[in-house]
Amino acid sequence: MTWKDGAEAAGIVAIIISLVVLIVEVRENTLATERQTAVDRAAATTAPFFEADLASILAKIKAVDGEGARHISAYMELYDLSHEEAILWGRHLWYLWAILEAEYRADGASEKLNNQISILLINRDNQIYVEDVINFRFSSEFREYVAELQKNLDEWKKSHLIMD
Repeated sequence: MTWKDGAEAAGIVAIIISLVVLIVEVRENTLATERQTAVDRAAATTAPFFEADLASILAKIKAVDGEGARHISAYMELYDLSHEEAILWGRHLWYLWAILEAEYRADGASEKLNNQISILLINRDNQIYVEDVINFRFSSEFREYVAELQKNLDEWKKSHLIMD
């Protein structure tokens, strides 16, 4: 093999390595874009409900039509929230959990995400939300992931020295 052949082989290897690196970078950028799209969609869906007038209008409509969402009634009873406040809190949790699902879909399960979700699940308001909403609003993969974390919540609390 001559120097020329060696240089050509090295050049081909360098091109192949560059293409592999480029493919990996494009994939990571695509995942980041998908995550941001999911977060933006959640923000666009929930943002109008944080405006005070829309919450009171929705509360009047739901007072006639019926709430439909058990978590809103539970927030009102358990935390002594007004109907408007309960609706706003439900929308806030929708946004929060949509971000968590976007992270899960982009990066998969991780210790950081496990901890974030477990911290939320030890709070009753998030448990109410998850029990009422997660089955129809989130993907089956994310539902299974959260259900597994819920099953192991007592063990997680012990390992992180969290007392009730």
